[in-house]
Amino acid sequence: MNTVSLFRNMPLAFVREPSSLNGEDPPSQRYFGETRWSFAVDSPKGETEALATVEFRTEAPPSGRGASLEKAEPDRFGGADPLTRSSSGELLGVILFGSVHVILEIFSDGLEGSGGSIARPQHIFNVLAFIIWGLYLLWRFVTVKGMAAAWGFRREGFIPAIKAGGIFAILAMIPLLVYGVINSRFPLPATFWLVMILYPVWGLGQQFALQALITRNLRDAVPRLWPRLMAASVLFSASHFPNYWLMGLTLVAGIAFSWNYERYRNIWAVGIVHGILGAAAYYIVLGHDPGGELMELFR
Repeated sequence: MNTVSLFRNMPLAFVREPSSLNGEDPPSQRYFGETRWSFAVDSPKGETEALATVEFRTEAPPSGRGASLEKAEPDRFGGADPLTRSSSGELLGVILFGSVHVILEIFSDGLEGSGGSIARPQHIFNVLAFIIWGLYLLWRFVTVKGMAAAWGFRREGFIPAIKAGGIFAILAMIPLLVYGVINSRFPLPATFWLVMILYPVWGLGQQFALQALITRNLRDAVPRLWPRLMAASVLFSASHFPNYWLMGLTLVAGIAFSWNYERYRNIWAVGIVHGILGAAAYYIVLGHDPGGELMELFR
């Protein structure tokens, strides 16, 4: 009886990178580099006959700080690998900041949520929150090897993520443009282009909160993909209360952004798309001119 032998001619290196496309989140590893597997059959005469040689080639490892092949050291937040575990502290922290924003929004504008100036308590708080979480992000980058890539700050996946995000942006812009025509929002002021350039920075910060701090940290509590996307998007939408227009827009966009992040694990792409759509929503749907208000602050 013939026997089949399997030989591996080159070892594999690996980097931890969980994936959740199947609705579950078991620990997984993404392999990269090259390997060659040889399939052979031992004949009754003792001779080995090669049947096939198959080569596998996958993507290169991410460059920069996240490119380390070593398993990250456990940190002070727990004994588990910080690259793969969920952090209830991060999740509760971002929910707390979002709740304070909503309280300030109601205190400043009431339940209408229609204030027109960016120099309001909730926006000042948002800037402070942006700085605080930015410092936390930098600290984790420095103290945990591979944290940047685990959060999605990497080159890998950017092109497919920006393509998918671009398709969503085009589809989302159609109803926005129709709404703008019906409500006489055009022509837009020149400051719209200033916001279009600057707002992706803010969009990146919001996507860090939504994806790295909420969606990623819900994996243990909500292991299935689509329920997790819905839960994260509902929290994202609730942070825009009591502006019901923004709540509806961010609920739909949050699902699309979170799916994109879970699919391609690239936070740069979703941040850029968020920025473009956010700028359009401010001018076309809300009828606000944050660029003009920003210019006034510096005069």
